Amino acid sequence: EYLKLIKGAPAPDFTFVNQNGNKKSLSSFKGKVVYIVAFSSFNVPSLNEMNSLAALQDHFANKNVALIYVSFDNTKKDWESNVKQFKIEGEQYLIGITNKVNEFNNLYNIKNFPQCILIDKHGNIVSNNARHPSQGIEGDIEELLSK
Repeated sequence: EYLKLIKGAPAPDFTFVNQNGNKKSLSSFKGKVVYIVAFSSFNVPSLNEMNSLAALQDHFANKNVALIYVSFDNTKKDWESNVKQFKIEGEQYLIGITNKVNEFNNLYNIKNFPQCILIDKHGNIVSNNARHPSQGIEGDIEELLSK
């Protein structure tokens, strides 16, 4: 069923409204390496990873990388406080309060939080279970940037 998520397969496209109220689709980031972090602030491992996001964002500032954070939080208030507390930048989507949770789960087979997805510049899956920010994902992203 999830053969569509094997390495080299086209990443399933999705469209959500970002933190600025703009509609964005995954396909609009083609040409960039995309790193998606699916998380929930009610999940301790997710919160632990958030401490590593600022360094990741700094590392890839002004590089051809799109960092996308997909929150499964149930309230906008929780989500906004986490974005502020952890200084999260990049594209952010709050899907916990929308009807998009099942759609995103169906597309990307989210099993645990955080779950990280790495997509190459051509829009193809590199890993549906990529390293977390604290696990040294920078090297994997750098490698894709050089290809």
